[in-house]
Amino acid sequence: MKLRNLFIVNAILAALFGVGFMVVPSFLFNLLGFSIEADGPLAMRYMGIMVFGVSVLTFSARNSEDSQARRAIVLSLIIIYSLLPIFHIGTQLFLGKGNIMLWGMNILHIAFAILYGIAYFRKTERLSG
Repeated sequence: MKLRNLFIVNAILAALFGVGFMVVPSFLFNLLGFSIEADGPLAMRYMGIMVFGVSVLTFSARNSEDSQARRAIVLSLIIIYSLLPIFHIGTQLFLGKGNIMLWGMNILHIAFAILYGIAYFRKTERLSG
């Protein structure tokens, strides 16, 4: 299988499961044989793996030259850091979940979304100047 095709299959499946876990998490959890109440810590560990993966990705890409791949990474980070606050704020306002720490994370995620957006749409390599 060509790497291009592998990326396409991965993108489609990740999008389906990602949207599914955002929109109908209980349904997918039950479908996979888990209980949100009992297996919440397990779900947090899965989330931790994904967050750690973003850490490895961004650290590995830190010295990369401007390229389509680097722009794709930045675009993905814009989407991640734009959707997270929407989800968190909705959770806080409509479900009453979370605390001041989550509001701090929202500010951090919004800042990352803005900075990555600036980097993506700028013609130069740097955020300033």
